[in-house]
Amino acid sequence: QAFFLHCIPPLRPAVMPSDGSALTPSADIETPRESPLLDDQCAPNDGRQKLIFIIINGILGAGVLGSYVAGFIMIPDVTLLWGNISDAMMYVYIVSILGATVGYPLAFFGVVMGGPLKWRPGFRCQIDPWMWLTTGVFLFLSCSCLWMPLCTAVLAPEKSAASYNRYAHAISLALFGAGTGAAIFASGLWALDMGMAARIGATWTALHCLLGDATLWPVYFAAGVLE
Repeated sequence: QAFFLHCIPPLRPAVMPSDGSALTPSADIETPRESPLLDDQCAPNDGRQKLIFIIINGILGAGVLGSYVAGFIMIPDVTLLWGNISDAMMYVYIVSILGATVGYPLAFFGVVMGGPLKWRPGFRCQIDPWMWLTTGVFLFLSCSCLWMPLCTAVLAPEKSAASYNRYAHAISLALFGAGTGAAIFASGLWALDMGMAARIGATWTALHCLLGDATLWPVYFAAGVLE
């Protein structure tokens, strides 16, 4: 109730004419807006939602980097993470990783440095844009935090086929979840008035996670562990 009282401007009271004539609507009386939800003044607190978006990126991003550092320390031979991937495919994969490493920060800063988020004309969605992007990022980064610890459980202190069979499904789910979250985030940028660099960066990240990490990498990793 307080929300609508804030959005609808106050009405000026009509004045009774001194001659006793019938009361007529005053031209100065303001009428309520047709849809306060479409008014910029009634939009949700963009700054607060942006802060939540930044905090989630900071905390979970640090978790991803920390899991990588811990994995590199605990795994005796980090090249085991590549499984039996060929040299040619490894170069392609590294290029894809570099593209995602550059692409996601471009998308992140495109969102943070941009103006208030609004869906593009013609895109009908009842979900708040910040909710859409934050949900995708949370799923992407939280699942990414699980990948290295699960690989470490398979490869440390030494690689184990039994450990792989125990954690294989969890690894696949974590990678698929990260790819799905990245895809949600990227799709949101295409539906918003966002710069092309941010859109391409997020799309590259999503494609790398879905095609590279969730589809190709598990095949090479499994072959390397089980050989």
